[in-house]
Amino acid sequence: MREVDRLAEADYGIAPVQLMEVAGLQVARVAREMIGPSVAGRAVCILAGKGNNGGDGLVAARRLAGWGTDVRVVTSYQPDQVAGLSAAQLAAAVACGVEVRAWAGMLPAADLYIDALLGFGAAGAPRGAVAEIIEALNAGGTGVLAVDLPSGLDAATGKSPGSCLRAGATVTLGAPKVGMLQAAARSRVGTLHVADIGIPPSLLRRVGIDPTGLFSESDLVVL
Repeated sequence: MREVDRLAEADYGIAPVQLMEVAGLQVARVAREMIGPSVAGRAVCILAGKGNNGGDGLVAARRLAGWGTDVRVVTSYQPDQVAGLSAAQLAAAVACGVEVRAWAGMLPAADLYIDALLGFGAAGAPRGAVAEIIEALNAGGTGVLAVDLPSGLDAATGKSPGSCLRAGATVTLGAPKVGMLQAAARSRVGTLHVADIGIPPSLLRRVGIDPTGLFSESDLVVL
């Protein structure tokens, strides 16, 4: 998937922000399924990290807010510590009226939490605020939706070297990561949704993935 991200921009002219916008929308759609049928007035809290995974979550926050959801974002960083796409998505969410604050040791009450802390590029055990948020989510007893994979799960092996989120559901983007399909990871992943985010089938075939028929009936597939 790292190679897919690189080739999408280099050879197909598909900018990362384009994939991020679709990814965030897909996450918001699954969130709506989990708390619906109407999300108006329901409370959703997005836990956002510094990287592109956090950017996906911020797009979802903006979309859910537009649908009438009471959205709050808790970041694992101070606002002036973020750059790149995540900084742009943070500014867009704030401009749209989404409440954003840094982690201060307590989760706000919510009907659903969305884990957008760590993506598949993360390595090693979560640290600092990220580890604290994961532990708080695991202790909370409220539904959690993970973006791409549960934070703390190794995307390649399915192992968790430290704190690891237990998600009720996961929206994985483009294609499942092999670690998520290991038996040891299933209790962490929960219900697995595979989301089409606009990666061309020819690109997936270049890296050895045959997507024939995967999204023929829906752009969100439950495994």
